Amino acid sequence: TVKVLEAMASENVVICVKSPEIEEFFNDGVDAVMVKSPLDLAARLTELNNNEPMREKIGKAARNRVQSICSGNNFIEKWNFVFDFIRSSFYQPL
Repeated sequence: TVKVLEAMASENVVICVKSPEIEEFFNDGVDAVMVKSPLDLAARLTELNNNEPMREKIGKAARNRVQSICSGNNFIEKWNFVFDFIRSSFYQPL
């Protein structure tokens, strides 16, 4: 969601419940933290609280991830793909 991207862009560590869908987008311990249970959440929070370099490293990686996904060039490329698809599917020159 937008709130997650905003948090990542602000170099905040995002913590999420591990699932196949989440694993497609995030890299555990690299640009986010994934947990499997409430006990795992408590352990990971303690780990992050006691390890400032780890928080900073994950936060910076998260920001870089958002910048690569939401860059202007990436946005333009996606819209060009949509327009090309529409044009090739429906447009028939005379």
